[in-house]
Amino acid sequence: MPLSTEMLRQLADEALPAGKGLFVLDARVSDSPVRPKARVVLDGDEGVGIDECARVSRAINRRLEEMLGEEASYVLEVTSPGADAPFSLPRQFPRHVGRTLAVTRPDGTTVQGELLAAAPTGITLAPEAPKRGKGKQPAAPPPPATLDIPFADIKSAVVVISFK
Repeated sequence: MPLSTEMLRQLADEALPAGKGLFVLDARVSDSPVRPKARVVLDGDEGVGIDECARVSRAINRRLEEMLGEEASYVLEVTSPGADAPFSLPRQFPRHVGRTLAVTRPDGTTVQGELLAAAPTGITLAPEAPKRGKGKQPAAPPPPATLDIPFADIKSAVVVISFK
């Protein structure tokens, strides 16, 4: 039985420690027949650390050895999303309240602002005024004080990393 994405996803879900608020964002197995790479991306309601990733990795490895035998050849990587990774689930928004997000809508427009709240149906941003380029450009109207964006209207969202 070869290692599959579905098998990896199931093993990753089973390996999550109960009560820690961790969840699987992605689980994939490469197409390499010789030594496939199995990659699991975890996140958590309070973030995820290296210790949690290591525990989940060990649990998945144990189960894979039981299922495929010790001779099975694969590379397993269990990681967290990077700081600049786009959010893929509504569940990721609440822990970022107070941070600046760049939200892209389905029509390609982007709004940037402080995340004020995250609800089951969407988010509330305090949008920043658009930046003006050099030269004489008319002043843009000020943005609304708050902007409610339903999750259905979010194509992607990322934390804006600032080095001020």
